[in-house]
Amino acid sequence: PSAVLSCLDSEQAKIRLFAMNIAAETGLKESAPALIKLAEAADDPDDLIDVLTAMSKIRSPEFLPLFKAHLEHPDPLVAAISLEMMGAYQEHGALETLVEVIRRNEEDDRFAICEITTWSALGALGQLGSEDSLAALASLIHHKNPTARRGVHEVLIEAGSRALPHLDAILTSGASGEKIMALYLLGMIGDRKGGSHIISALDKGLLDQANMKFAAYEALGQMPSMQSLVSLVDGLEHEQDPLAL
Repeated sequence: PSAVLSCLDSEQAKIRLFAMNIAAETGLKESAPALIKLAEAADDPDDLIDVLTAMSKIRSPEFLPLFKAHLEHPDPLVAAISLEMMGAYQEHGALETLVEVIRRNEEDDRFAICEITTWSALGALGQLGSEDSLAALASLIHHKNPTARRGVHEVLIEAGSRALPHLDAILTSGASGEKIMALYLLGMIGDRKGGSHIISALDKGLLDQANMKFAAYEALGQMPSMQSLVSLVDGLEHEQDPLAL
């Protein structure tokens, strides 16, 4: 360790990089002061990426302020590493920034490609795992970019039953496309309580379009419960639209 720390102060960039990699692989927390000094002195994005990558593997508490300072860095890879670390450090105060990064990728001149910063922000939101972060993810359920949308869906499915209240809220007040997405996710989660939310929405007339009913019945078919089965049998008796039937 003492040799690694000594090499982090070398005047030769290749030796410093070699020492950073060893410090990262061995989780050398004693290297924190030297790495912070290198990060603060880095005037080239590539150099900063090397330091941040090492820091992301060591995850010393002293690194958090530095990661937070680079959330909006103009270099996308620098920003992506920093955004990802908000989840690793459970930095709930960064929630608004994470959501803003993802929403920015919906702008007319940007939504065609899922940016690396968006993917990192989605992963961080999933790691935070709070009710606020789940609510934020649910609000992004119909993201303009299909890759980002898939990322949102994957995180919500992984959240399982904890995502149900937020998906139920969409069934109550969401737009048509959002409701269909919510129904799809409820089916993928497969929790019986999700079936209760779907049946309630059907009974209240909140799913009054054929494509919504189709999605609702398909989701119910993925939930092994007597309540779901009864609702499906009831649908056979009352539905007139061929698609829903």
